[in-house]
Amino acid sequence: WGKQAAASVMLAFYGGLRSADVLGLTLKDVDIDHGEVRVTVSAGKTAAATRSIPLDVLAPPRMVEWFMTFVEARHQQFADPRFKGWKINQIALFGPRDNPDRYTREALIDPIIGLMREHLGGEVDFHLLRHSFVSWLMLRVYAMRHPGFAETLPQKAATMFQPEALAQLRQLFDGEVHLRAGTDDHILMKDLVGHEDLRTSILHYTHTLDWIHADLMRRAYNEGPRVKVG
Repeated sequence: WGKQAAASVMLAFYGGLRSADVLGLTLKDVDIDHGEVRVTVSAGKTAAATRSIPLDVLAPPRMVEWFMTFVEARHQQFADPRFKGWKINQIALFGPRDNPDRYTREALIDPIIGLMREHLGGEVDFHLLRHSFVSWLMLRVYAMRHPGFAETLPQKAATMFQPEALAQLRQLFDGEVHLRAGTDDHILMKDLVGHEDLRTSILHYTHTLDWIHADLMRRAYNEGPRVKVG
Protein backbone atom coordinates (compact mmCIF):
# COMPACT_ATOMS: atom_id res chain seq x y z
CA TRP A 1 0.00 0.00 0.00
CA GLY A 2 2.86 2.38 0.80
CA LYS A 3 4.19 2.49 -2.76
CA GLN A 4 0.68 3.02 -4.14
CA ALA A 5 0.18 5.89 -1.72
CA ALA A 6 3.52 7.40 -2.78
CA ALA A 7 2.62 7.09 -6.47
CA SER A 8 -0.77 8.72 -5.81
CA VAL A 9 0.88 11.67 -4.08
CA MET A 10 3.39 11.97 -6.92
CA LEU A 11 0.66 12.14 -9.56
CA ALA A 12 -1.22 14.79 -7.61
CA PHE A 13 1.81 16.96 -6.83
CA TYR A 14 3.69 16.62 -10.12
CA GLY A 15 0.77 15.94 -12.46
CA GLY A 16 -2.09 17.87 -10.90
CA LEU A 17 -4.44 14.88 -10.70
CA ARG A 18 -7.53 15.05 -8.53
CA SER A 19 -8.28 12.19 -6.14
CA ALA A 20 -11.00 10.93 -8.51
CA ASP A 21 -8.49 11.05 -11.39
CA VAL A 22 -6.06 8.90 -9.42
CA LEU A 23 -8.68 6.34 -8.41
CA GLY A 24 -9.97 6.04 -11.97
CA LEU A 25 -6.65 5.23 -13.63
CA THR A 26 -6.07 1.86 -15.29
CA LEU A 27 -2.87 0.33 -16.60
CA LYS A 28 -3.90 1.40 -20.09
CA ASP A 29 -3.88 5.04 -18.98
CA VAL A 30 -0.11 5.03 -18.45
CA ASP A 31 1.93 4.99 -21.66
CA ILE A 32 5.69 4.55 -21.27
CA ASP A 33 7.88 4.86 -24.36
CA HIS A 34 11.66 5.29 -24.21
CA GLY A 35 11.53 7.30 -21.00
CA GLU A 36 8.52 9.37 -21.97
CA VAL A 37 5.61 8.87 -19.59
CA ARG A 38 2.10 9.98 -20.47
CA VAL A 39 -0.73 9.61 -17.98
CA THR A 40 -4.18 9.94 -19.52
CA VAL A 41 -7.15 11.06 -17.47
CA SER A 42 -10.03 9.69 -19.49
CA ALA A 43 -12.93 10.98 -17.38
CA GLY A 44 -13.62 13.66 -14.79
CA LYS A 45 -16.11 16.08 -13.31
CA THR A 46 -16.11 18.14 -16.52
CA ALA A 47 -15.18 17.53 -20.15
CA ALA A 48 -12.03 19.60 -19.58
CA ALA A 49 -10.83 17.07 -17.01
CA THR A 50 -10.00 14.65 -19.84
CA ARG A 51 -6.35 15.29 -20.60
CA SER A 52 -2.90 13.79 -21.15
CA ILE A 53 -0.21 14.51 -18.56
CA PRO A 54 3.45 14.50 -19.76
CA LEU A 55 4.84 13.28 -16.46
CA ASP A 56 8.40 12.98 -17.78
CA VAL A 57 8.41 16.74 -18.37
CA LEU A 58 6.66 17.80 -15.18
CA ALA A 59 8.34 15.55 -12.59
CA PRO A 60 12.03 15.19 -11.63
CA PRO A 61 13.87 12.42 -13.53
CA ARG A 62 14.41 10.25 -10.44
CA MET A 63 10.72 10.41 -9.61
CA VAL A 64 9.82 9.47 -13.19
CA GLU A 65 12.18 6.48 -13.08
CA TRP A 66 10.66 5.34 -9.80
CA PHE A 67 7.14 5.69 -11.20
CA MET A 68 8.00 3.63 -14.28
CA THR A 69 9.28 0.88 -11.97
CA PHE A 70 6.07 1.08 -9.97
CA VAL A 71 3.91 0.74 -13.08
CA GLU A 72 5.96 -2.19 -14.37
CA ALA A 73 5.58 -3.96 -11.03
CA ARG A 74 1.81 -3.53 -11.25
CA HIS A 75 1.85 -5.01 -14.75
CA GLN A 76 3.86 -7.99 -13.53
CA GLN A 77 1.23 -8.79 -10.93
CA PHE A 78 -1.09 -9.77 -13.78
CA ALA A 79 1.39 -11.72 -15.90
CA ASP A 80 0.16 -14.94 -14.31
CA PRO A 81 -1.94 -17.17 -16.68
CA ARG A 82 -4.96 -16.87 -14.37
CA PHE A 83 -5.30 -13.25 -15.50
CA LYS A 84 -5.02 -14.13 -19.20
CA GLY A 85 -8.49 -12.86 -20.09
CA TRP A 86 -8.05 -9.48 -18.44
CA LYS A 87 -7.41 -6.40 -20.60
CA ILE A 88 -5.22 -3.62 -19.25
CA ASN A 89 -8.12 -1.15 -19.36
CA GLN A 90 -9.86 -3.42 -16.85
CA ILE A 91 -6.99 -3.42 -14.36
CA ALA A 92 -6.76 -0.51 -11.94
CA LEU A 93 -3.40 1.18 -11.53
CA PHE A 94 -4.16 1.57 -7.84
CA GLY A 95 -5.61 -1.52 -6.26
CA PRO A 96 -4.87 -4.46 -3.96
CA ARG A 97 -2.05 -6.77 -4.96
CA ASP A 98 -3.04 -9.37 -7.57
CA ASN A 99 -6.50 -7.81 -7.70
CA PRO A 100 -7.65 -5.85 -10.77
CA ASP A 101 -10.21 -3.86 -8.79
CA ARG A 102 -9.45 -0.26 -7.88
CA TYR A 103 -9.06 0.99 -4.35
CA THR A 104 -11.95 2.94 -2.90
CA ARG A 105 -11.39 6.46 -1.65
CA GLU A 106 -11.63 5.15 1.90
CA ALA A 107 -8.86 2.62 1.25
CA LEU A 108 -6.36 4.92 -0.50
CA ILE A 109 -7.08 8.65 -0.39
CA ASP A 110 -8.46 9.06 3.13
CA PRO A 111 -5.43 7.37 4.80
CA ILE A 112 -3.13 9.63 2.75
CA ILE A 113 -5.03 12.67 4.01
CA GLY A 114 -4.62 11.35 7.55
CA LEU A 115 -0.86 11.13 7.09
CA MET A 116 -0.75 14.62 5.55
CA ARG A 117 -2.58 16.09 8.53
CA GLU A 118 -0.36 14.22 10.94
CA HIS A 119 2.79 15.69 9.40
CA LEU A 120 1.56 19.03 8.03
CA GLY A 121 -1.17 19.84 10.53
CA GLY A 122 -4.38 21.73 9.98
CA GLU A 123 -7.22 20.73 7.69
CA VAL A 124 -5.10 19.96 4.63
CA ASP A 125 -6.48 17.46 2.16
CA PHE A 126 -5.43 15.62 -0.98
CA HIS A 127 -6.51 18.55 -3.18
CA LEU A 128 -3.72 20.63 -1.65
CA LEU A 129 -1.28 18.60 -3.75
CA ARG A 130 -3.08 19.60 -6.94
CA HIS A 131 -3.14 23.24 -5.86
CA SER A 132 0.60 23.04 -5.26
CA PHE A 133 1.12 21.62 -8.74
CA VAL A 134 -0.74 24.50 -10.39
CA SER A 135 1.05 27.13 -8.31
CA TRP A 136 4.48 25.74 -9.20
CA LEU A 137 3.48 25.34 -12.85
CA MET A 138 2.58 29.02 -13.12
CA LEU A 139 5.96 29.99 -11.68
CA ARG A 140 7.79 27.52 -13.91
CA VAL A 141 6.12 28.84 -17.05
CA TYR A 142 7.02 32.41 -16.11
CA ALA A 143 10.60 31.31 -15.38
CA MET A 144 10.66 29.57 -18.74
CA ARG A 145 9.81 32.84 -20.49
CA HIS A 146 12.00 35.11 -18.38
CA PRO A 147 15.59 33.95 -17.87
CA GLY A 148 16.91 34.99 -14.50
CA PHE A 149 13.57 34.87 -12.71
CA ALA A 150 14.22 31.45 -11.22
CA GLU A 151 17.36 32.81 -9.54
CA THR A 152 15.20 35.22 -7.52
CA LEU A 153 13.14 32.44 -5.96
CA PRO A 154 13.89 30.81 -2.59
CA GLN A 155 13.38 27.47 -4.37
CA LYS A 156 15.87 28.25 -7.15
CA ALA A 157 17.83 25.06 -6.46
CA ALA A 158 14.79 22.84 -7.07
CA THR A 159 14.99 20.50 -10.06
CA MET A 160 11.90 22.08 -11.63
CA PHE A 161 13.71 25.42 -12.03
CA GLN A 162 16.93 24.09 -13.55
CA PRO A 163 17.72 25.08 -17.17
CA GLU A 164 17.21 21.57 -18.58
CA ALA A 165 13.81 21.22 -16.91
CA LEU A 166 12.70 24.63 -18.14
CA ALA A 167 13.90 23.80 -21.67
CA GLN A 168 11.76 20.65 -21.62
CA LEU A 169 8.79 22.67 -20.46
CA ARG A 170 9.30 25.18 -23.25
CA GLN A 171 9.38 22.40 -25.83
CA LEU A 172 6.11 21.10 -24.40
CA PHE A 173 4.48 24.52 -24.67
CA ASP A 174 6.03 25.76 -27.91
CA GLY A 175 6.94 22.65 -29.86
CA GLU A 176 10.25 21.84 -31.50
CA VAL A 177 10.50 25.12 -33.40
CA HIS A 178 9.01 27.37 -30.70
CA LEU A 179 6.09 28.56 -32.82
CA ARG A 180 3.90 29.87 -29.99
CA ALA A 181 6.48 31.81 -27.97
CA GLY A 182 4.13 32.52 -25.07
CA THR A 183 1.08 33.77 -26.92
CA ASP A 184 -1.27 31.25 -25.32
CA ASP A 185 0.55 30.04 -22.22
CA HIS A 186 -2.48 30.47 -19.95
CA ILE A 187 -4.70 28.49 -22.30
CA LEU A 188 -2.18 25.67 -22.43
CA MET A 189 -1.87 25.70 -18.63
CA LYS A 190 -5.65 25.58 -18.29
CA ASP A 191 -5.81 22.54 -20.56
CA LEU A 192 -2.91 20.81 -18.82
CA VAL A 193 -4.51 21.33 -15.42
CA GLY A 194 -7.96 20.32 -16.62
CA HIS A 195 -9.81 23.51 -15.77
CA GLU A 196 -12.95 24.21 -17.74
CA ASP A 197 -12.66 27.99 -17.36
CA LEU A 198 -9.49 30.08 -17.64
CA ARG A 199 -10.76 32.26 -14.78
CA THR A 200 -10.42 29.31 -12.42
CA SER A 201 -6.75 28.95 -13.31
CA ILE A 202 -6.10 32.65 -12.71
CA LEU A 203 -8.33 33.59 -9.77
CA HIS A 204 -7.54 30.58 -7.59
CA TYR A 205 -3.78 30.97 -7.90
CA THR A 206 -3.22 34.72 -7.55
CA HIS A 207 -0.91 34.05 -4.60
CA THR A 208 1.83 33.12 -7.08
CA LEU A 209 1.62 36.56 -8.67
CA ASP A 210 3.52 38.28 -5.84
CA TRP A 211 6.85 36.92 -7.09
CA ILE A 212 5.89 37.49 -10.72
CA HIS A 213 4.74 41.06 -10.06
CA ALA A 214 7.96 41.83 -8.19
CA ASP A 215 9.97 40.57 -11.15
CA LEU A 216 7.90 42.62 -13.59
CA MET A 217 8.46 45.76 -11.54
CA ARG A 218 12.20 45.03 -11.38
CA ARG A 219 12.32 44.66 -15.14
CA ALA A 220 10.20 47.75 -15.72
CA TYR A 221 12.49 49.87 -13.56
CA ASN A 222 15.68 48.23 -14.81
CA GLU A 223 16.68 46.66 -11.49
CA GLY A 224 15.50 49.66 -9.47
CA PRO A 225 13.42 52.86 -9.55
CA ARG A 226 14.54 55.54 -11.90
CA VAL A 227 15.60 58.76 -10.25
CA LYS A 228 14.86 61.94 -12.13
CA VAL A 229 17.71 64.40 -11.99
CA GLY A 230 16.48 67.90 -12.64
